[in-house]
Amino acid sequence: MTAQEKAQALATVAASPLSTREVLRSLGIAEATYYRWKRRLQMGSDGLKDRPGGPRRAWNGLRAEEEEAILKLAQEEPALSP
Repeated sequence: MTAQEKAQALATVAASPLSTREVLRSLGIAEATYYRWKRRLQMGSDGLKDRPGGPRRAWNGLRAEEEEAILKLAQEEPALSP
């Protein structure tokens, strides 16, 4: 859904005389999603733009300097490597 479509959905809910839950059900939008969009909209109009999913870095990923140190040690001491 585009940022414009999200903004339209928020406006539809705000303008409707029905309860938020009823309007969201008719639009097929989960309540958690609606409230996340609403919170993000308070940060500014860019808050509704799509964000990349998933972690930015693996939790167990090595930093470049760590990887270099390991590779250097493996080259210097091949007996330590399996």
